[in-house]
Amino acid sequence: MVTVRRSSDGPSVLACYFRCGADGSITDADSRGSKIFCLVDLWKGELSDQAVFLKHGFGEWVLKHPTSGVYFKGMVIPYWDKRKETALKAHEAFPNIGAIGWDIAIT
Repeated sequence: MVTVRRSSDGPSVLACYFRCGADGSITDADSRGSKIFCLVDLWKGELSDQAVFLKHGFGEWVLKHPTSGVYFKGMVIPYWDKRKETALKAHEAFPNIGAIGWDIAIT
């Protein structure tokens, strides 16, 4: 999730992507492994109907997770409003930083 401070009104959410591993990668942080990036609707916390599947440095659009077969469309991030609220409140602690990218884990 990326929060930005554009005015004195405080921070707002600019964008959010759901990220996860694929093909045996249990995280999205391994530079050698496969990973998924899926845009999140900022109002509802719902995943987009397509995601980018990165494998060996190349990307392709996919409708479902290549390992599990689960479709992205219709999936909603649990406690979405609370997750946004947490990131926005955390950004308040850094009043001089315009944009911050937050990794919020779902375990």
